[in-house]
Amino acid sequence: MLHYHLGVCKKMDIKRSKKCVLVSIGEKEDGSLYIVLDDAIQLDDSKALKRDCFITMKETNDNQLDEVDFSEDELSGLGHYILARIKAFKSMNEL
Repeated sequence: MLHYHLGVCKKMDIKRSKKCVLVSIGEKEDGSLYIVLDDAIQLDDSKALKRDCFITMKETNDNQLDEVDFSEDELSGLGHYILARIKAFKSMNEL
């Protein structure tokens, strides 16, 4: 079972991998919005991350984001991409 700790900023005794999936919001010059997924890597022993490579993006809009108005298929697809990348890190011994 997954445990979510939203809004809690405390040190957890979990050793995290140096590779991760970075989810961000992007905007093109025409004002269109995108949810962007990139692979990222932790720099040395710092907490800083560096984008490693682009994975995918999905066009969205202000209203869809404000209302969290996504279909179950869209949410499932986003989760699938994230878990597929984590599986890829694990299979390449990058955890």
